[in-house]
Amino acid sequence: MKETFCYPVIFAAERCRYEQAMARMSKILGKGEEAFWLAESRLTLQAMNRVLWDKKKKWYGVVHADRTLDTRVGVDGLFPFAYRLADKNLAGQARSNFKKLIGPYGIYTIAPGEPGFYEETYWRGPAWPKSCSVALAAAKYHYPDLAERVKNGLVEFILKYPSVWECMNVATGKIARGDVGLMATPVISSNVGAGEAMGALLTYYGTDMFSMDK
Repeated sequence: MKETFCYPVIFAAERCRYEQAMARMSKILGKGEEAFWLAESRLTLQAMNRVLWDKKKKWYGVVHADRTLDTRVGVDGLFPFAYRLADKNLAGQARSNFKKLIGPYGIYTIAPGEPGFYEETYWRGPAWPKSCSVALAAAKYHYPDLAERVKNGLVEFILKYPSVWECMNVATGKIARGDVGLMATPVISSNVGAGEAMGALLTYYGTDMFSMDK
């Protein structure tokens, strides 16, 4: 039976980010709504930390319709760090989990050993340029000593084959497959392939692609 709703951290982070962006646009356009949107973003951030931060797991999770908090160390939990929404205290607590996501060929979408981890199935474990991009943004701000490891994994991902593929096994570099068994596709330029990889490298070398200040 499908759930009537769930509340994942990626949604909370995107909502908070949207509200921050609306505040900036209001200021630029002279609409007089900046204070309103900033107040909304603070409420969203407070709710995210209160409801979705798992104090025991030290990672952000998802609340299901039955009100249970399901926390799996993976790329979804990186968004509050990449968007600079999580404070330094929470980032420090999450450091060991962040390190679990770093592999030879990029960033695991779900860390090995977590429920639902499948090393060669779509977003259930394999690295994508997007997972590397989000991790680099988080590392550059919160874990600068780990940024080179993340970047090196992305470079190995890019150089493994003649074309930039969608996703691959983080440990071996083997091309991953979708949920129905079809092999992932090579992507010349898209948000899941070369374009995202280029943005991640720009972040590493000083142009923060996740910042609204650039």
